[in-house]
Amino acid sequence: AETVHSQLGTTDTMVMFDLDDFKAKNTQYGHVQADLILHALSAKMKTNIRSTDIAGAWPEKDSTEPKAGRVGGEEFALFFPNTTPANLSTAKDFFTEENGVLKVNFSIRLKIQETENYEDVNVTVSGAVAAWEPTKKLLEVFERVDATLNKIKATGKNRIEIVQ
Repeated sequence: AETVHSQLGTTDTMVMFDLDDFKAKNTQYGHVQADLILHALSAKMKTNIRSTDIAGAWPEKDSTEPKAGRVGGEEFALFFPNTTPANLSTAKDFFTEENGVLKVNFSIRLKIQETENYEDVNVTVSGAVAAWEPTKKLLEVFERVDATLNKIKATGKNRIEIVQ
């Protein structure tokens, strides 16, 4: 992938994000209900990215279906080929913007563990966006994105930052 990427000479964009407070939701609603959050986020990705965008992993051979995959736990990754971080309008239905800050928010109705009651749960996401330039190795971009994501999670949540 890196060889093809450098030969094409295009700038691509990597986004890595993490569901905020997922472990607390897992405890409060139980594993089955919390898994519905993961499925809802995957569905949101699948329906709001282009068929050329890649979620979580490269598409399988002969597949045009975008993958909405996890890279671990409640962490997800998206790749936007031939797109700069400043031009993420290709995913405008996935991201929202509030006061100049990119966000991913959605609500889901979950059953409260050990009761018959349901409630609407607001789900927020923290993330980092970086350009994958032809001269950069994918691991280097991944490490920059991961470090920024860790900083966001430690200093406040519910936002997506562009890595400089």
